[in-house]
Amino acid sequence: MTHINRALLHILLSIKKSDIELLKGYGYCAYLRLLGFSREASPLLNTVKTKAGRPVITKLADAKDKLNPDQLALLGKDIAASNLYQQLSLFKETAVFSGEYRQPVIIASRSNS
Repeated sequence: MTHINRALLHILLSIKKSDIELLKGYGYCAYLRLLGFSREASPLLNTVKTKAGRPVITKLADAKDKLNPDQLALLGKDIAASNLYQQLSLFKETAVFSGEYRQPVIIASRSNS
């Protein structure tokens, strides 16, 4: 059943063998996408950005300036998968689907209480 589910998901997301080979060429990590961080970790974030060896995406709107065409194609597949997951997870809920481009980076700060 898992094999069938994976095959159907690949068809739904238009994932081809060439996409998998491309991802392998990047060591399965074509870019780094920041989803959130704490204010205390800002120095670490700057270090990651300079030493990561991969582009760091903090805002999807800036991805086209930081990624090459192959990386952008892989990001597009990632966004499509995330949007599909969000739509399906909200299917039973009354929440509204917002999409990846509207999701801000989460910046957490520790409260002293």
